[in-house]
Amino acid sequence: HNPRANKIVVALYNYTARESTDVSFVKGDQMEVLDDSEPDWWRVLHLRTLQEGLIPWNFVAVERSVESE
Repeated sequence: HNPRANKIVVALYNYTARESTDVSFVKGDQMEVLDDSEPDWWRVLHLRTLQEGLIPWNFVAVERSVESE
């Protein structure tokens, strides 16, 4: 279990939510990772829409980690 990673990720591609638990985003959007303990889906907070939900991890890249600053 990973206690609040505080990673910021940036979208590499557009993604349209397929489930009510998913978060839609467009390329370039930034999201804060709330939980990355699942291998395929990360729980995030979308920093523009403030929507919280799941995203496919392979659609984003880690922009920065707050811990490493």
